[in-house]
Amino acid sequence: MLGSDVSPLTIDADTRVSLYFSVALEDGAIVDSNFDKSPATFVMGDGNFLPGFEKSLRGLKAGDKRSIYMPPSKAFGEVNADNIKVLQRNTFLGDVELEEGLLISFETGEGELPGLVKKVRDDWVEVDFNHPLAGRELTFQVHIISVEPCGAEQWVNLLGELSADSKAQNSGTLNPKALSSKELSGQNDEN
Repeated sequence: MLGSDVSPLTIDADTRVSLYFSVALEDGAIVDSNFDKSPATFVMGDGNFLPGFEKSLRGLKAGDKRSIYMPPSKAFGEVNADNIKVLQRNTFLGDVELEEGLLISFETGEGELPGLVKKVRDDWVEVDFNHPLAGRELTFQVHIISVEPCGAEQWVNLLGELSADSKAQNSGTLNPKALSSKELSGQNDEN
């Protein structure tokens, strides 16, 4: 009897995982969730999720549900004062109406970098480049849907898909463009 002697595959290195998850702040406010969408699928170690989060998934199997608490040190880190910059107001071109709380995406030679406008003055603007969840305690709710092996062939296919989707990078310029918080989090209003 082959089926009864085989234990289910658990999450470990070189496994492809599909899961539902939500992320809540200390006060219980949900900041991200896919429970009402399709499950997220990733390969352990591919960088799509926080290393501390991935580590907490190890050993789980399809069907498992967990609540995972993560202090700032294991999540997005503490707030780093060096990531708060004062920029000349003329850095912001176009009709961007600068106001406190505005999330702006800055184009760099290495991709986009979000910044949160903290203060606006006549000649300067203070922008916080810390992750918006830096310094926050987070609680993840997870429901593991599937765990599959992911060997070398699957990695090659995955890397091929990623390189086909990548965009050409510009030089090291910093071009700000205003985005809504939904755009920065990857959500949109389309149904």
